[in-house]
Amino acid sequence: ARSLVEDHLLTALAAVLVAGDSLARFHLGAPEPVLGRFRFGLEGTLEAARERMEAWRAIADVLPSTQIVLHLSHDLPGGLDRVVIDRADWHIVSYVDGQRTVAEIITTSDRTAFDVCSALYRTIVQGVVDLP
Repeated sequence: ARSLVEDHLLTALAAVLVAGDSLARFHLGAPEPVLGRFRFGLEGTLEAARERMEAWRAIADVLPSTQIVLHLSHDLPGGLDRVVIDRADWHIVSYVDGQRTVAEIITTSDRTAFDVCSALYRTIVQGVVDLP
């Protein structure tokens, strides 16, 4: 539960940082009963949100929309004989079938949008997954 809460917190803070011309305010108050048990350091959390924002920017440069349909590459890039894909990325790549959109992969995989898009980004850069 903590990692899910942290992921949502970082995503929300990164969105605030991206939208630099908008105002966001955080108010002190009584915490939600369930969420109040989680504590995150301010500086570390803000730094992680900045890193998340930069990661999203890099991902967006390669993966421009969640409405595109990705395909597995027919061959490995540059004459490579093999590539290594870790278990978490393989879970995502296994949904790439040339028919599902990135948004559908996010929904189907039960992973966060950031996890899915990060995995797709890595596998696109590796040459395992192709853009249309």
